[in-house]
Amino acid sequence: MEVEVCAHTIASALTAQQAGVQRIELCSAIGVGGVTPSFGVMEQVRRLLRIPIHVLIRPRMGDFTYTHHEFASMISDISLCRSLGFEGVVFGVLTKDTKIDQVRTRQLLYAAQGMKCTFHRAIDWVDDPVAAVSLLEDLGIDTVLSSGGASTAMEGLATLERMQLKSKKMTVMPGSGVKPDQIMRFKSAGFRAIHLSGIVPEQVLESPPKVPLISPNLMAEQYQYDTSAEKIRQVCEVLRKL
Repeated sequence: MEVEVCAHTIASALTAQQAGVQRIELCSAIGVGGVTPSFGVMEQVRRLLRIPIHVLIRPRMGDFTYTHHEFASMISDISLCRSLGFEGVVFGVLTKDTKIDQVRTRQLLYAAQGMKCTFHRAIDWVDDPVAAVSLLEDLGIDTVLSSGGASTAMEGLATLERMQLKSKKMTVMPGSGVKPDQIMRFKSAGFRAIHLSGIVPEQVLESPPKVPLISPNLMAEQYQYDTSAEKIRQVCEVLRKL
């Protein structure tokens, strides 16, 4: 059974390799579900690791329906991953009504030819993830990462088992909240791969900073937090009048 670790820092990637995992998924900002890591992080991790690395291609937090420019950035990031020699990429695109975006999935697969492709937990937002398995397999996806539409993979195990039965060759990889004492349950169910972060908190400051920089009010997944043209105009107008 392959173990894939979601590594969101260079230190996490190195730790995962030293611990003996078969592969990592490299991302940043794991607290919002992960986004594409920076070029610098990609370059360093590629240089330091010997095991296969799949890079998350996600331009921002939130929903999985992207603008033209966001989608173009995903294509560019896949090209960068290819040039750096990564073995695979991880992505997921949905339509506004939370169905698999087949057109864009094909485009991403075309951009990633020769690399392994995982469709990530965007599948957990669709109404019928079991039916989506056949669709993604027909499109050419190699692996689907899913919690079975539940908060954790263990809670979604029954759905994950149905997803696996639906798949012919594609790997269905359980992920989300996976703990060491649950591994044998997934293995005995016939899953060939498992995904986890293995994160534990480590205190690096003696106390919380006097000025917090994390904004919990900007974390709701049903919203996008973009710059308001009107607010910026107002600021510029005030300055013009000085």
